[in-house]
Parts: sequence; C-alpha cells; structure tokens
Amino acid sequence: MIHTILALPVLLIHFIVTNPGEDASRQINVNWHCSEQGSCMLLMKDSETIAVKAEEKLWSYPKGDSLFQQQRYVCSVSLDNLEPGTDYSYRIVAGKDTSDVRSFTTASGTRTWNFLAFADFQHAFNEQAHKIIAKGLEFSADPDGKTAGKSAPLVICSGDMIDTGANEESWRWILGTPLFGRFIYAAAPGDHEFWGVKPAGEKHIPQMETPATYNAIFNNPKNGVEVYRNSNYYFYYNNVLFVALTLGDSNTFLCGNFILEAEWFRKTILPLKGTYDYLVVFGHKSVFGSYKEDRGVRKYLSPIWYPVFTEAGVNLVVSGHDHMYSRTYPLKDDSVSSTGDGTFYLDLGSSGNKYREPDEGLYSDGLHAKVLNLKAEPQTLGASVSVDRKRMEVRVFNLDGEVVDSFVVPRKR
Repeated sequence: MIHTILALPVLLIHFIVTNPGEDASRQINVNWHCSEQGSCMLLMKDSETIAVKAEEKLWSYPKGDSLFQQQRYVCSVSLDNLEPGTDYSYRIVAGKDTSDVRSFTTASGTRTWNFLAFADFQHAFNEQAHKIIAKGLEFSADPDGKTAGKSAPLVICSGDMIDTGANEESWRWILGTPLFGRFIYAAAPGDHEFWGVKPAGEKHIPQMETPATYNAIFNNPKNGVEVYRNSNYYFYYNNVLFVALTLGDSNTFLCGNFILEAEWFRKTILPLKGTYDYLVVFGHKSVFGSYKEDRGVRKYLSPIWYPVFTEAGVNLVVSGHDHMYSRTYPLKDDSVSSTGDGTFYLDLGSSGNKYREPDEGLYSDGLHAKVLNLKAEPQTLGASVSVDRKRMEVRVFNLDGEVVDSFVVPRKR
C-alpha cells in the first residue's frame, strides 16, 4: 500500500527558538529554519543593531512517512560575549521577509529571580498548552498577586511537546505561537520526540535512533554525552545549574544509552559542585512516577538514576510522561529526609489536555507528599519557581491561576 505524504506549505522563516548557551549570562543560542540560503539575525540592544551571520545546514528527514520531506536550511547562531542581565531583541531576515521581534534576557546573578517549568504539552493542537504558557508568564510576573514585575526569563520543559517527532505540523503548532518569542527555552526530549510517523495500516510506530527532528529544531549547548549531543546538556542561569537528560527514549527496557548518560553525569556534573547554589534536573520519565503506566521505568531506569541524583545532591527533578501529578517528599539515601535537604521529584502531570488517573502506589508508598487526580478533575498545570540564595519556592498553578500545590526546596550547605 502506498501512503500519501501530506505536502505542507513552504514557509520562508519558521521554527525560531531562543535556547541557552552553557553560561546564559553571556551565551545564548538561536535556531530557525529557512527555505532559502543566506538568512541572518539582526540583534538589537538599545539603539544598536548588529547583523549576525548564521551557520547554515541543508537538512530534511525523508525517512518513512516523515513530514520533514522538504529540504530547508537549518540556521544556527551562537551568541557569545553578551552583557549579563541585559535585555536583547532580534529579528530574522531572509530576502524581503522579516520575522516578528523576539527577545531574551541574559542571566545576571541577581539574588531573586524565577523560571517556569512545564511537561507534556501534547496532545498536539489542544488549546490548553498555549494557554498555560501564557498563564505562566502572567503568574510568574505576579505570583503573590501583590507586586507585578517582569515575567520569567527562562522556561524549561521535560518533553513530549508534540505527538510525533516526525510530524512537522505538530512542531508548527507548539512553536508557532508568538509566546515563544518572549523567553529562553530549554527542553528535554520525551518519547514522542523519538517517534516517527506510523504508515497507514500499520500498528507499529517507528522510532528514531536519536531525536533527529528535535536536534534540527533546537540549538542547545553541545556539552552532553556524545550519543545524545544537543538533547543531553547543561547550562547555568544565575545561581542554578540546569541539566537536561534524554530520558524519553521509548525503549526503556533495553536502552544502554541511559548508562552512558549516567556515567557522563558523574564525570561532568559532579565536579561542578560549588559553582552553583541549586542543581535542577529535567528529563521526561519520572524516577518516582507511576508504578503501572511504564513499568520499565521502575525496573530499569530508577535504579540507574536515583543513586546518581542522591550522590550529586540534586535539589529538584522535574519530569512528566505519566500524565499524573505527583510530588515526593525530599528523598535521600532511600528514605524521606527529615531535614528537608534531599531531592524533590516533581512529576508535573500535564501541561496539555491528556490526563490519567494515578495508580494506588503513588498514594501508599510513603514517598509522595502530594498526588492530584487529574482524570477526575482535569487540570492543565505548570510550575513557577522563585529562586533566591536560601531557597527555591515552587508554586504549581492551573489555567485559572490557582495554586494547587506549593513547596520549598532549601539550598544545601
């Protein structure tokens, strides 16, 4: 049977994303796709405008029923020597076509700042995903409802942004909103970012060996393990070291790359102790998530990563995958830390419209301080994290701006 591939309209400039550099006080990366060669960035600060030439790579993903069949130029800019704590804006120019104005704020080392966290925007094309991002920007600017300030400069996401990695329409949906022009965006790939497009009449969904389309869309720091370069990475923003892990591969049972990634973490991240106040990890599958939805996580993935996170003294792990909201007590050495200096595991549930009922294990294992039944009371969630030198305060909010859970993550001495 011949399966017809949908021909999408050619867009001259699209998929513009602002990503962090390794040190986001001075380094910021930008990526976009262009159907013509020779596009560039116009970087603006105050009244000064600088034309920045992009590194261009002709790219497509013609395997199977991928919708990325049309060749385009993947354009990447790595900005360096920026001024800390500074507002920048930019446009992308290709021929006579010009993008909208995008903006970002470099890290400044200020004592109080905030960032946003999301998980699982899919199902694709739902309205809640963009609404929760907009609500998060509004909420982060005024979390207490008292003194409105500036929206969070940084957004992280633990993966499953789209339904199918090889479906270009899904990427256009999540990234097409102007909201993505207002912040630095750092995402880890989920299992759906590894998915190809299922041929008509077939039951099996092919999986990419690496998140190939994700890697063509995002321009992250290239400091991760080689097999997952660009999708596994770390960066600093102010006093937080963020680590993105590729925990989204669908092959939880057999994937030896997780072991390679854990070895990289020990060799690369552990020696960085003392260079930050907080260590925040985000990856798709939750080490302490559902007992039933993905059994391979508890059997194969958790034994690898829990000892690593404990050894590193991770403050907060943000994940999703299960579409169930849960948050642990601070965990340390296989038990709840009475002093609060363990690791908090936050499974954000859903930042879209896909919900599952929590299984009984989450209520009875003695590890979880909060579980929400999103199936019984559908709620699209995000988290706003306020950071100072002594603690991080996490507020989980819904589309109405209501705080449905909150907790404090102390700085470890």
